[in-house]
Amino acid sequence: MPDSPRHSSIVYLDAVTKVYPTATGEFYAVRELTLDVQPGEFFSLLGSSGSGKTTTLRLIGGFEIPEYGEVYIGGQAVTDQPPYRRDSHTVFQDYALFPHLTVAENVAYPLTIAGIARRDIAPPPASCPSAGANCGIGRSQTRPTLGGATAAGGPSPCPDQPPQGAPAG
Repeated sequence: MPDSPRHSSIVYLDAVTKVYPTATGEFYAVRELTLDVQPGEFFSLLGSSGSGKTTTLRLIGGFEIPEYGEVYIGGQAVTDQPPYRRDSHTVFQDYALFPHLTVAENVAYPLTIAGIARRDIAPPPASCPSAGANCGIGRSQTRPTLGGATAAGGPSPCPDQPPQGAPAG
């Protein structure tokens, strides 16, 4: 069925359901969610605490597996694939940076993991004076985290929360 929306979508969730066991039964974090994100769209999930936003991102990223339904990224079924095999990059609220690496090294890390030779990774431009600074505690972590997710390619970074201190524009 080549005319199906999932074949042209960046992200397509087909009736995805995620259930967590509780002491008294089950909690449906996501129930029969169908979602279609097309190329070029800017998409946000909005909802109250506990409404399934983070669980949905975890399903897309492969950190959770749905009980029912299918996850597609770039037209490919990825429901059973682990996170490192998916063309998706999740940016969590608590940024996962290596404090001993420089900003440039943190941005390049996803490319290195993807098997791109260091010689093929472009150095940061001279106009980026903080590229040589370490990403220790207290430093701005938004730019290198989003930079690494963006540099790695894929449909787009998927931040779990609005980035604090992100540059405007």
